[in-house]
Amino acid sequence: MLRSIDVALLVQDARKMLQRPFQTVAGWISLFVWLLAAAHSARPVPGAALASAKDHQIKAAYLFNFAKFVEWPKAVFADASSPITIGVFGRDPFGGDLELMVRNKTAGGRKVEIKRFEQTEGLAACQILFIPAVEEDRWPEIFAAIRNSTVLTVGETARFIEEGGIISLTPAGKKVGITIDIDAAERARLVLSSHLQNLAVIIRTGRPKQRK
Repeated sequence: MLRSIDVALLVQDARKMLQRPFQTVAGWISLFVWLLAAAHSARPVPGAALASAKDHQIKAAYLFNFAKFVEWPKAVFADASSPITIGVFGRDPFGGDLELMVRNKTAGGRKVEIKRFEQTEGLAACQILFIPAVEEDRWPEIFAAIRNSTVLTVGETARFIEEGGIISLTPAGKKVGITIDIDAAERARLVLSSHLQNLAVIIRTGRPKQRK
């Protein structure tokens, strides 16, 4: 089992790296690879411990890096100064960690802003939407609200992708893995970098799940 001190050191190292001025794509790829390697090595956190605050600090870093490696249709943004919006629906597991990750940084030349939602109104305006596992009962209304949108949905259970999500951050054996439904991404008109795809398990679910 990964000791709490090991997790604390991992998060501390991640925060230090995120404060460095990575100005190139290669630099951000190196950081992203480091985060994945760190999560996949040092005796990963099992079961319930993956829902800890420290685990979500790592997931916060993933969310910001997704903004680096995903391309949205140009029409999504009003103009060149429009920010990339990362939304968090319902119970927020991050505290202030997302703000820390995006502070004074850009993705694709755009600023990144964080918004939190208790209701589904306005979700379709996000570029990335994180839906915590505790909000599973509200998946149907969430997916209905963003149907036909260009939102990159990110969850943290295996069923998330089965129900229509695009990316899932979940335990994979003894590690934290990234799974991507590339068909769902294509339906959302999103282009995922090959670098991101190479770091993930890619699946194809075919047609979207039919909902009543």
